[in-house]
Amino acid sequence: MKQLTTLFFLTILTVGSLAWSQEDKDDEVLDCENALSQLEINICAHSAYQKQNEQLNSVYKALITKVRDNEDKKSASEKVKALRKAQRAWITFRDAECELDTIDSIGGSIYSAEMSSCLSSLTALRIEALKTKSP
Repeated sequence: MKQLTTLFFLTILTVGSLAWSQEDKDDEVLDCENALSQLEINICAHSAYQKQNEQLNSVYKALITKVRDNEDKKSASEKVKALRKAQRAWITFRDAECELDTIDSIGGSIYSAEMSSCLSSLTALRIEALKTKSP
């Protein structure tokens, strides 16, 4: 029993120190061009996806604003409704497509990077598609 207690506390200390060390690392700027560890690659891939997603939200909101500003109220309402429906369907498609593309790596250390990379790539394509839409 004493050995189990000691092992438990050693595990807690190890996990705690790893978490603390990761917290310190997150404060530093990662050089994503030269990421070496899988953890760094995962963090960089997720960061790239977050940036793409923020840009997508910005482009999407700007498009809705343009529609509302350039159409009569009834027409704008219908277009915004259709745009929201299309965007929701696209998100469902994107998530399913990335699930399919990464299915072989589920449970592996590379899964997070592969999923983030897929989400980022499809999001970039959606951004370009939304930019071509006119109000």
